Amino acid sequence: MKPCILFLVSCILLVPGTARTDRTVEIGRDGRFVAFSNGVVADTTTGLEWIAGPDVDTSYYQAVEWVRGLAVSGGGWRMPRARDLDTLY
Repeated sequence: MKPCILFLVSCILLVPGTARTDRTVEIGRDGRFVAFSNGVVADTTTGLEWIAGPDVDTSYYQAVEWVRGLAVSGGGWRMPRARDLDTLY
């Protein structure tokens, strides 16, 4: 279970699928994914937005607290659900 939690924390976190206007500047595009200068990656297919977390070993509860305190792009972030992760492939 620990590798899964590390994956969630170090690779992706997401916000509810609401449109954001404060993403700053687009810095890259790869098919359906758009990267912005503030670290947000938008999925143009699902409407979900993701951000990379710290690349450190952490518990699930530490990850949840980190997400709650995340203020990037206006806050409102949450941990991904299994069905959110399923949309990536």
